[in-house]
Amino acid sequence: MSTATTAPTRLLQNVDHGAFVFVESIEDCNDAMGLVLGRTRGELVGKSALELAPAMQADGTVSLERWQRRMQAAKVGLPQWFQWQFHKRDGSIVQALVQLSAEPEIGDGRLVARIHDLSQLSLVDWEDPESGLRAQNILENTKG
Repeated sequence: MSTATTAPTRLLQNVDHGAFVFVESIEDCNDAMGLVLGRTRGELVGKSALELAPAMQADGTVSLERWQRRMQAAKVGLPQWFQWQFHKRDGSIVQALVQLSAEPEIGDGRLVARIHDLSQLSLVDWEDPESGLRAQNILENTKG
């Protein structure tokens, strides 16, 4: 097997987050990517990232324009990290952090997208209740 064939596969294995290799459409992806989007690998291969996204992103930008800008930057060697929305099979939205990069070992204009699912972060309780009470006490007892 050639390096171009084995390198993408190696990049997709042994990672806990979703990942796919693409040029214009997804050439390959890992099982975690399917879990993130509630789709099978067969449903993802051959699709473009834009087919899996709403027309507008949460920040009001047009998905097509934003994705193309990020791709162009990654292709010239500027790794990209950005928030992105995808559609699951059932139509619900997945909030994700995308890491987009050109990997020298796969070449041929291919990019690797690593997808970190952020959907569960809204369920995380980031504040320690005791520290919140302490901060409130300090504010109430500070002369102003």
